[in-house]
Amino acid sequence: MASSADTGTYLLVVTVGTILAVVVGMVLQRSGLGFLREVFDDRDAAQSVSRLLTVAYYLVAVGFIALMSTWDPFEIEGTVQYVVTKIGSMLVFLGILHVVTLAILARIRNNNRVQQMAANLRGGNRRPRDNRGPTQAIESNGS
Repeated sequence: MASSADTGTYLLVVTVGTILAVVVGMVLQRSGLGFLREVFDDRDAAQSVSRLLTVAYYLVAVGFIALMSTWDPFEIEGTVQYVVTKIGSMLVFLGILHVVTLAILARIRNNNRVQQMAANLRGGNRRPRDNRGPTQAIESNGS
């Protein structure tokens, strides 16, 4: 059998790929929000960036899944092997997309830390932002 597939196989690949992208996207959004709050001083900005990154992630991921479902760079024997190869390539792409996003955010965080340390060395000692709620801040002060 050549690497071409019927409509049902394409729909299976797109459906499974989209489900994987949605699950990974939800995990990234939930886990990434804490990371973004560390990168950005403002909670609202962190949530906005999280939403924007999530939308960008879904657009890129689903677009890639749609393209990958029809692209046949080499012959694959059998329907099962075809589906597994397509899903595997989608997972590799989603992993690379995740690593690139984390690398960019880590770089932003490191640049912010360098700027804060430079400001502290220049005498611009700003009080660090307290992200705890009022009750937690009072309890930790012993009041």
